[in-house]
Amino acid sequence: MNETFFSVIVVSLNAEATIRATIDSILDQVCRDFEIIVKDGGSADGTLMQVPVDSRIRVIQKTDTSIYDAMNQAIEYAQGKFLLFLNCGDTLADTNVLADVKAFSEKRNFAGREVMYGDCIMHGKLLPQPNELDRKHFIKEGLCHQSVFFGNALLNDSRGYDLAFMICADYELLVRLFIMGAKFYHVGRPVCIYQGGGVSERWENIARVRREGDRVRRRYFTFCERAYYLMERIRRRITRMAHC
Repeated sequence: MNETFFSVIVVSLNAEATIRATIDSILDQVCRDFEIIVKDGGSADGTLMQVPVDSRIRVIQKTDTSIYDAMNQAIEYAQGKFLLFLNCGDTLADTNVLADVKAFSEKRNFAGREVMYGDCIMHGKLLPQPNELDRKHFIKEGLCHQSVFFGNALLNDSRGYDLAFMICADYELLVRLFIMGAKFYHVGRPVCIYQGGGVSERWENIARVRREGDRVRRRYFTFCERAYYLMERIRRRITRMAHC
């Protein structure tokens, strides 16, 4: 049985300017039932000097091949019942996030094989997530990764992130868990303030994001579902062009 309720995993590499805000937002939580795992891939700047000394923080220094490889490594050390992944620079939405999510889970007697997800805030704007998820949602998009709490047992059973995907492994994992029959629950509140500007949003990676997303769709969705998605994408593009 897990003795800690949350493992909040922060993956870092040369993040001296941003990691402290992320860690402070976790340490400031009203709920104290958490551990922080900082998985550092070998920072050459002062990243680790920004990590405060606290008994709830464990720093794992180990080389990795990608951010998803780093996350998989961190999963092996996590003792929490539920795992949350925050990138350096991302912060929890307010000091009651973990308390509210824990109460949500305990009210429903979750066993650590569920997925809980909340809303996110980006550039000061609330981006709500749907209360109910279905195949139509997942063929179009995933969820804000930094607002998703994964059951520890569920992640371990599912092999974690597929390293064949350099940018969309988080999307692939969410789709895979949904197809496997994992239960998803919307906690009905903002979880994170998403800094943005990650690898998937860079101009030079747009084509790769699309290719990897299409690989996920080919793996998990039928030809008819993919054709519908393609037609919807074309329709949205035509609509945007008409309004230009």
